[in-house]
Amino acid sequence: NAAAAHFASLLPQVTHERARIEAILSRETGLDVRIGAIKAEWTGLHPRLELHALTIVDRQSRQALSLPRVDAELGWSSLLFFRPILHRLDIYHPQLAIRREVDGSLFVAGIKLGGGGGGNGFAEFVLNQPEILIHEARLSWTDAQRKAPTLVLDRLSLRLDNDDDKHRFALLASPPAQWSERIDVRGNLRGRPQDAFKSWRGTLYLSVDHADLAAWKPWVDYPVSVAQGRASLRAWLNVETPKIAALTADLALADLSTRLADDLPEFRLRTFSGRIRTSLREGDVSVSGERLQMLTGEGEKVETTSFSLRSRPARGKEPASFEFNAGRLELGLIAGLASRLPLPAEAKSRLQQLRPRGQLDSLALFWQKNGNQSPRFKVDARFAQLGLEAVDAFPGVRGVSGQILGDERQGSFHLNVRNGVLDLPRVMPEPIQLDKAAINGGWGREKVPGEAREALRVQLDGLQLSNPDTQGEFSGFWRSAESGPGYLDLHGSAQRARATAAIHYMPLITPAPVVAWIAQGLKGGRVDNVDIQVKGNLREFPFRQGGGIFRIGGNISEAEIQFAEGWLGLKGVQGKLLFEGSRMLITARTGYYLGAQTRDVRVEIPDMLDHDRQVLKIDGKARGMTSDFLHYVSNSKLGEMAGGFTRGIQAQGHGDLGLHIAVPLAHAADTKVSGEYRFAGNQLKLVPQLPEFSSAAGALSFT
Repeated sequence: NAAAAHFASLLPQVTHERARIEAILSRETGLDVRIGAIKAEWTGLHPRLELHALTIVDRQSRQALSLPRVDAELGWSSLLFFRPILHRLDIYHPQLAIRREVDGSLFVAGIKLGGGGGGNGFAEFVLNQPEILIHEARLSWTDAQRKAPTLVLDRLSLRLDNDDDKHRFALLASPPAQWSERIDVRGNLRGRPQDAFKSWRGTLYLSVDHADLAAWKPWVDYPVSVAQGRASLRAWLNVETPKIAALTADLALADLSTRLADDLPEFRLRTFSGRIRTSLREGDVSVSGERLQMLTGEGEKVETTSFSLRSRPARGKEPASFEFNAGRLELGLIAGLASRLPLPAEAKSRLQQLRPRGQLDSLALFWQKNGNQSPRFKVDARFAQLGLEAVDAFPGVRGVSGQILGDERQGSFHLNVRNGVLDLPRVMPEPIQLDKAAINGGWGREKVPGEAREALRVQLDGLQLSNPDTQGEFSGFWRSAESGPGYLDLHGSAQRARATAAIHYMPLITPAPVVAWIAQGLKGGRVDNVDIQVKGNLREFPFRQGGGIFRIGGNISEAEIQFAEGWLGLKGVQGKLLFEGSRMLITARTGYYLGAQTRDVRVEIPDMLDHDRQVLKIDGKARGMTSDFLHYVSNSKLGEMAGGFTRGIQAQGHGDLGLHIAVPLAHAADTKVSGEYRFAGNQLKLVPQLPEFSSAAGALSFT
């Protein structure tokens, strides 16, 4: 009570102690403090000082802070610590100068932040006051480093609450109306004035709406070049240590025109919105996006999606790693945006080649690489109507939906195809159409005798497919090898295969003459009950010298076979079709030419890979009217070989033909023919000048 009474008795004398108070404040702040007038009174529990025309002058004699009116309620703790501690400080209509020097030093009201020296006294004085309120201030920002014009913010209000090392503040400021709406900055921090500001920790908040990004360019460093655009932002920055920080931002952009790198084309956005999170924790970097939506200037639209990315550097024995998760994405859109994104040139080139399209429903990917060791990974991908172009040895696909789940040791895949395509440009001559397909299988690692490293085994549990040419089912496995294309064990069956479609499924290793014969030789028919088997080291495919199995065999019906150019073929062929090793064989139980019925016809290419020496061999028998056989001879190469001898012959009756033809596919002119025609009870007229022979019988052999 005595101290309070003594304090009260001193208040009337304060107005005469202006110079002394200026000296005390200058000593406490470390700066030159000047006061125009002082008024003192006692209201409530605390004595009150009213200061007018208070200014702070920096070390270069520049006015850094002008305070027209300051109301200060003195705290009783001032008596304990023998220095002014205010219960509450109200500042009205101040003018505050903030500037950045050319060397990057930052000064607030003449006080160098983080610079030590006398400025720390002012910071300590401010941060030791329990409550400071600034009303209707004017703030000016001068940036000598950027050589930007001075920025002025009006109607600035600030509240600062301090409790030991805990500091909370809220700031509202109004820039020119055409630049943005009011700026809202808040903070909840912990730190001491004598500590470097970068060691402080806590949370900062920033809110601004409809900011004209171009208008703010003289004072704000954007991470990318911005020509125009408007932005609304809510951002929270949480700092634990200099190496641990996190930023969350709710961002909305409109009419943005930017370049994400100097060498990239313009990137225009009509709208963009969503939440972005980033964090740094002891070298770990995380970035994520939530509720992201985007509409480009070209009308490309990204529906609501999300993603997360985490990168960890190597630490001791733990290798570096990378994690990526994504929600729904239109792959075609992402590929289309690639030219405007700061991606490595190799990645852009690959995207242009692959032309990904379709929808990625979700993706979870983990990747870890340790020196020269094989990478570790985990993947869970779900997608719909996926499409990729074939590039090098990478197959092309279209219309694939399903899931891939697993890691570097084992995994599974479940795929469905609708109106799709499989393109194997290094294996097959053209893409394979797939109306429908279901593919189920997986992969794993296994030890192979004689090999040092474990092999990758891809298991095909089931493949069901159908297209206009056939429908079939397959299963088996492929196993990698230390060198070469690996080992394949595949077996399956097919139905209703069109014989004329065989040309579309001949692998590229098939010699051109064989392909040409199949294209013109198989004119029609269907193959059922097809059995397919491939087993062996693919380096030796199609196992011409043994050591493996390559076999495709089935029942052929209603087929039409053209033996060679200039040779008449057969229709209505019923029999078997076989591809085995490098051999092709057709065995026809029945067939016909005009009225002649064939039997036991054998059409064979013994070695399709015997380059430039492939021979088509035809052996068979037929029974029919002699006139039909004469028609066959006269209208085929055989007639030319006979010098047209048969063209004038007239005959009635029947006979039996045995025929052998050998056609070198690369040199058809060297075709060789041999055969015999036996007849009995025939009527023959060889030439018009000779009489007709009745009951003629005999055998005609020819080569």
